[in-house]
Amino acid sequence: MCMLSSTWYNCKGPIWLKEKENHEKKQQKKRMKMCRALNEGLNPWTLIEI
Repeated sequence: MCMLSSTWYNCKGPIWLKEKENHEKKQQKKRMKMCRALNEGLNPWTLIEI
């Protein structure tokens, strides 16, 4: 197991963990947008931000 430097940690725990959570939240929002678009009969691909 390699040592993690202290710079990997912020006050709420490992930074990479926080970034992973943020990424998952963004993916979840994107999926919700897709579902809403499909429910409203819109083209979901027009709602995806790149």
